[in-house]
Amino acid sequence: MAQHVIQGPEQSDKPELRFGAVMGGREFDMTLVWRPEQEFWTLAMVTAGNERVLDSIRVVANLDMLQPYSDSRMPPGQLIAHDTTLLQQPPGRNDWRERHRLVYVDPTEPEAAVEVKVVGPIGVLE
Repeated sequence: MAQHVIQGPEQSDKPELRFGAVMGGREFDMTLVWRPEQEFWTLAMVTAGNERVLDSIRVVANLDMLQPYSDSRMPPGQLIAHDTTLLQQPPGRNDWRERHRLVYVDPTEPEAAVEVKVVGPIGVLE
């Protein structure tokens, strides 16, 4: 499974962040809305044909936000708000890009091979 960091949202003072993403080979428009009373973000997602597939679900850290839904218009993979600090806390008001990133895990795409380059002797024994 290949992981893709979604190039959005940008860190901003705006309470509503709009951006697009390609997931599972399909285009989606996404909107994050900051809820100041509850102090959390919600996510809405529409298809390129303007069909709403997610409507204001709460953004949580390090859990697949698509898992509870079964809609053929949705991407087949996982959508995760990854907490780069590994504290598994939900994104705060100004956490996008610096601390949290949206990551799409595509089950249809093979994981890219990682090339390991050896630059010197390893484990020299005397």
